[in-house]
Amino acid sequence: VHASLLIASEVKQERRQVRWRSSKNAKEVCPSKHMHITPRRPRKLHSPLPFTLPCLSLFFSSGKSSAGAGIMTSSTEPAFTLLVTMRFKSEKYVQQFLSDVEPVCNYVKSKEPTTLAYEVLKSDKDPLMLTFIERYTDKDEAYLKIHKSGEPFLEFRPKLKAMQDDGNVEITGESYMDTMVGFGDRVV
Repeated sequence: VHASLLIASEVKQERRQVRWRSSKNAKEVCPSKHMHITPRRPRKLHSPLPFTLPCLSLFFSSGKSSAGAGIMTSSTEPAFTLLVTMRFKSEKYVQQFLSDVEPVCNYVKSKEPTTLAYEVLKSDKDPLMLTFIERYTDKDEAYLKIHKSGEPFLEFRPKLKAMQDDGNVEITGESYMDTMVGFGDRVV
């Protein structure tokens, strides 16, 4: 009985590794118990929009979180999140922002593995309101050191600042540390 349980466990482990290798979005097998890359399927929008939102999300799950709640990195530091709300003066500026931020989103997706989520959301009640969700493995290294020094971010930031200085967007936001209660996106 013990031998058959061991074999079943090895088969399960092998299937997991094969799944990793065959996934289109996974760049490499990540067998670590502390951080597993979980590729995410693209979302299907329920209502047609006149444009595509430049959004992305990279989610990591950890064996250290309690019942799947929250995200803990291998350093046991809770994840750091920014929620930024932007109210634009007109649709023209919404489109300009989306166009300006798309290269940053693409860069973050491909070059910043410590960024857990980087997503632009459009309000279903106010077409001039966007919310930006930024989620990092930690504040000091992933956000302040890596993300804020990325070349596309450094090129984008003055464009947003100019839009803000000209009165074409009002920006508010808050930063948060993960409490380890609840969960983020469910991978299905």
